[in-house]
Amino acid sequence: MWGCGFQDSQQVGPPDCSVKENCYNEVMVLELKVRKIGNSLGVVLPKEVLAHLEVEEEETLTLTDTRDGVRLTAAKPGFVKTKLVFERLSRRYRNALRELSR
Repeated sequence: MWGCGFQDSQQVGPPDCSVKENCYNEVMVLELKVRKIGNSLGVVLPKEVLAHLEVEEEETLTLTDTRDGVRLTAAKPGFVKTKLVFERLSRRYRNALRELSR
């Protein structure tokens, strides 16, 4: 279920991804079935995913649209509001930001 991009020529066997410092490209690949939940559709997240996200019951998750699909992260208070403010300001000051990035 978990994969790790850590490569060590002296290591025998799979990499130890329990030590986060050893992994630069920790990857989880899961296939989840979409199920009917009441009048809606949804997915059930396994315990391993919830532990990785460090969330518990009744906590909020943030779903972010990306170029490759979507990203699910543990919600941080004020994140959505901060992101919207950043997007508005980055459009307003795009020329100044472009000059500063040089």
